[in-house]
Amino acid sequence: MKLNKIYQGDVLAVLKTWPDEIVDCVVTSPPYWGLRDYGIEGQLGLEPTLDEYLDKLTAVFREVRRVLKPHGTAWVNMGDAYASAPAGNFKEGMPKPGDGGQYRSNKPKMQYGNLKPKDLTGQPWLLARALQTPYYIGKIKSEIDRAWLAAIIDGEGTITANAHLRKDDGRWRTRCDVFVTNTSAAMLDECCRIWPASRRRHNAGGARKGRYSDKPCSRWWPEHSEKTSLLLSELYPYFIVKKKQCLLGWNLLEFVKDGRRLGKSQAAQEVRDKRRLLVRLIQDCNHEKMVVFSI
Repeated sequence: MKLNKIYQGDVLAVLKTWPDEIVDCVVTSPPYWGLRDYGIEGQLGLEPTLDEYLDKLTAVFREVRRVLKPHGTAWVNMGDAYASAPAGNFKEGMPKPGDGGQYRSNKPKMQYGNLKPKDLTGQPWLLARALQTPYYIGKIKSEIDRAWLAAIIDGEGTITANAHLRKDDGRWRTRCDVFVTNTSAAMLDECCRIWPASRRRHNAGGARKGRYSDKPCSRWWPEHSEKTSLLLSELYPYFIVKKKQCLLGWNLLEFVKDGRRLGKSQAAQEVRDKRRLLVRLIQDCNHEKMVVFSI
C-alpha cells in the first residue's frame, strides 16, 4: 500500500489486498439501501432484501476493522430510508439531483418483509447491531475444520522445537515446527485444504528402519514461523494431548519475533535465553517428562 494514492475499485476487493493494522482513520457514508442507482454492476444498496444489504456492509466493515490500527477510529454516516417504491418523490421525467447518481423511479421491487409503506427500515440501528455481533477473525473459518486439524496433530502429528549454536555469529537460533507425517494422501490433502502448507516426500530414499512404512510417506509442514504462530493460536482451544506444546510453541514463536526486533541488544540476549528454555520445555513434554506451569 502506498501513501498519498487514491485506490479506486470495489471496496471489499481493495481492502482485502491491504495488510493488517495500517489505517488510522476511516470516514465513510455508504449507499443506503434502495435509494440510488449509481450505474455500477454489483453496487451496494440495490440488494433485494435489507438482510442481504446488511450482510454485504458487515463484510466490508470487518475488513475495515482488520486494516485499522489498534488506536484507529471509524466514522460512519448512516441514514435511514422509508419502505416505499419508487424511492423518494422523483418521478419519470423529473430533473435528476446532482451528478453523482440519480434517484431511481424504475428501481427493482424491494422486499420489505413485514414493514408497512412509509415505515422506516431501521438501517442505522440494524447495521450497528450487526457490527456488534461477535465473529471469528481467524483464517480457519469452520470450527469443524479447526477441531479436525487439532485432532490430527494431536494423534498423528508433532509440535517440536530445537535450538542450535550458529558458527558464523556464535548466537543461538531456535525454532518451533508443526508436522503431520503420514502415508495417507487423503489425510494430508485435507490438512493442506484447511491450512495450505509445504507437502514433501519424507522417505524418498527408502524407509528408515523401525520408523516409517515402506509405503510412500509425506509430510505436511507449515514452514514459516509467523504462519505457524497463527496456526497454533487458532488450534489451541481444540488440543487435548499437545495443549502444553501448543502454548509453549506459540510463546517461543512470539519471542522469535521479539528477537528480530531487538537485534543484538542486552534485551535480545534475555529473549534468547527464554527461547532456549521454551525449547527444552517443549522437548520435555514430547518425552513425557513432567512440565508444570500456570496460565
